[in-house]
Amino acid sequence: MKNKRIKISGRLLLQDILQKIQSQTSLFFEKINDRYYIIRDKTQNKNQVCGILIDGETGIPLEGASIKKMSNGSVVTTDDRGYFYLHSKNSQQDTVNIRFLGYNTQKYLINELSEKQCKKIYLYQNNQQLEEVLIQEYVTQGFSKEKLSGAVIFDPNKLSLLPRLIEPDILKSVQFLPGVESTTEKASELFIRGSNSDQNLILWDGIKVYNSGHFFNLLSAFNPYVTESVKVSRGFSPLQYDSRIGGIIDISSKSSIPKDFGIGIGSNLTHADVYAEVPLGKKVGLVVSGRRSITDIVDTPTTENYNKRVFNNRFSGFSIEEAFIPDDIIIEDNSIGYQDYTAKIIPDFSSTNKLSISGFYHENHSDNNFYLDSGDFLSSPFFEFTEQNTLNNQNFGFGINWVKEWGTDLSMTASSYYTDVNQQYTDFFQEFSIDEGLELTSRTKLKNDLQDFGASTRLNWQFHKKHQLAIGYHFSRVRIQGNLANIVNDFIVDIESFVENNQKGKNTTQAAYIEDIFKINKKISLNIGVKGNYFSTIDDFYIEPRIGITFSLANNINANILAERKHQVIDQVVVPLSSLFLVDFNTWRLRSQSDLDQQPIIISDQISTNFTWNQKNWLIELEGYYKKGEGIDDISNAIGDNDISGFGTSSTFGVDVLIKRKINHYSTWLTYSYIDQEFRFDNFKQRKPFPGFLDITHNLSWIHSYLLGNLEFSLGWNIRTGRPYTPVEGTIVDEEGVTVLLFGDVNSKRLEPYHRLDFSTSYRFNLAKDSKWRGRIALSIINAYNRENILDRRSSLVNRNDDSKGLDFDVTSLGFTPNISFRIDF
Repeated sequence: MKNKRIKISGRLLLQDILQKIQSQTSLFFEKINDRYYIIRDKTQNKNQVCGILIDGETGIPLEGASIKKMSNGSVVTTDDRGYFYLHSKNSQQDTVNIRFLGYNTQKYLINELSEKQCKKIYLYQNNQQLEEVLIQEYVTQGFSKEKLSGAVIFDPNKLSLLPRLIEPDILKSVQFLPGVESTTEKASELFIRGSNSDQNLILWDGIKVYNSGHFFNLLSAFNPYVTESVKVSRGFSPLQYDSRIGGIIDISSKSSIPKDFGIGIGSNLTHADVYAEVPLGKKVGLVVSGRRSITDIVDTPTTENYNKRVFNNRFSGFSIEEAFIPDDIIIEDNSIGYQDYTAKIIPDFSSTNKLSISGFYHENHSDNNFYLDSGDFLSSPFFEFTEQNTLNNQNFGFGINWVKEWGTDLSMTASSYYTDVNQQYTDFFQEFSIDEGLELTSRTKLKNDLQDFGASTRLNWQFHKKHQLAIGYHFSRVRIQGNLANIVNDFIVDIESFVENNQKGKNTTQAAYIEDIFKINKKISLNIGVKGNYFSTIDDFYIEPRIGITFSLANNINANILAERKHQVIDQVVVPLSSLFLVDFNTWRLRSQSDLDQQPIIISDQISTNFTWNQKNWLIELEGYYKKGEGIDDISNAIGDNDISGFGTSSTFGVDVLIKRKINHYSTWLTYSYIDQEFRFDNFKQRKPFPGFLDITHNLSWIHSYLLGNLEFSLGWNIRTGRPYTPVEGTIVDEEGVTVLLFGDVNSKRLEPYHRLDFSTSYRFNLAKDSKWRGRIALSIINAYNRENILDRRSSLVNRNDDSKGLDFDVTSLGFTPNISFRIDF
């Protein structure tokens, strides 16, 4: 074909470009794999059949549907008139699979299609509104948004470059969504619409993940290169999930059997990784991956800054008269390492019967030594001390998933999982004084173990063209054991258990649910359901109703109203560690209501409303929500007051705004979140309200992305209100003669505003013109102008020369932090 002019404008995906060429010419494209296409001319090809796809209710042609040959996996798509063409030579008995988003899948033999007159094929919407996509490119390329639930789905390997990310870190990518924050700059400490990070449920292939971070949670523990999709529910989560009152992050690894052997290997300045896709015959595939830190091999500027972020937020700059020790006589040696591995076996019994077996292992370890020698600093008394800290945690998980389909209207999923979590902290302290002739040794051991086993089944039934019914059952059993032991000069001083009577705490949850997704008409959809939970640790039954309604106000304008109730019986308690090791040890515990220990269940009621306008290259979204919680713990939410104890309530009102604009190869989006959170405790000042620790009133981010061939740039700026904190006003002596800190009003002061500029760039290339080996090199910079942001302000009582003082110290952010990565994929 010569001298044919084709009009294509804007920044488009390859699939969209091919569809435009196909619509304006007589060419059609048959996709062989991700790298190769066959180009055919429908006017000159005699060995071909054709069809036309039509909406069965409206009669409108369907553009962009995929037609897949089952024998070799090649794919063609329909043009703007709904037509598709297939090369039929030697494949008359082949089966084709016809798929289009939001419609029921159909199958045909090629010999059922006509060679002369294109066969009309009518597709009907499946009305599964939870799966219907409202926005195909939400925030940026790779993100999409479901219509009714508001859940956001993204594929890490299809994401546009995001600022500060050297690779598509899964949990850090989630933080670019409106309503998701991390005030600590950590990947796994996600605060979703006013909920704590321990109130979020994180799943990997259906397996619960309890330790989801590396490098003290600064990085996420999931390999993005074997991840197929991530589904994030900020509210109105499906009833199939275990009860948590925060958000849901459901991570799925690659699920297709690899047709050829594939491998990828890469490294940045924190770790190295490798993955492999291995076909074990036509019906079985294997996907494995591994990542390991390089901190024990080489010191890099990135790991040095991460170390400072974790360890150098201690007392510093105090002279001995001010009750502490200057930094120059402290010798410090820190060692941090982490690793994670995944494996997935994918047998394919048939197109309607699918099974997968998955497993993962995450490990983090840290050895930290502090030595002080005062010989040259103080002549008398001469003393030395040594403090050695060791912190280790592991999370192992295993799961099986099975999906069975009976036609297009009935399907069932069944799954089972087991996860095991072990955390252990050991502190060894030794002090020696010549003048006193004293040698003191003490050892603190802190341990927290958790085992979780669960199974679930779900039946989806399209019993009417306007109704999609889901019925399901979920079972889980959690066991937790933890204790704190103090040993002085080899004698056990005390041992304290985190569970009652030093026995294993356990809870069995049994839940059954039913929900109906009802398409009332073309403009209104309704999702209504109810779930019943039985918690053995509370020995009671709780109901969780939910209702959501979506309106299509115009072709490009949608709105919804969502309401739900949730319950939770497991949370984390913060245990302070050594004063020289300022890292929190978060232990899991179960809520119970025994005679000795009254711990109420956590209850959350949430209502939200959303308005979306999506027109050409503009997207404007406004969402407001109100969340009320009961059973809120003082330990996690009201640190810093002598009078607060027990449990209380919280109320959170928030507004999230997203404005996005796309111009050819340039896109920009702005997100703004407003949040007003307050707590009340029954036994504190007659339920006087005070700001919650997540009361970050304003949070604004402005992101820019530009694509220039294979070179991509991304720039992002973030500014937000400082976090509230409780000021120290001095010290007092209690009734037992012990000096304690005297605090002001709870969370009555705020830190300085936080702001930061981040940058990333990447370049993709092929190692040779005809080679399948693909390469990528990337550079990221966190905090480009080296702003020292204060993330938190803590207080401690320091004793020296029979004098006690209350001192504040700040937890500061990462400074200017560069990172470089290089990877090769085949």
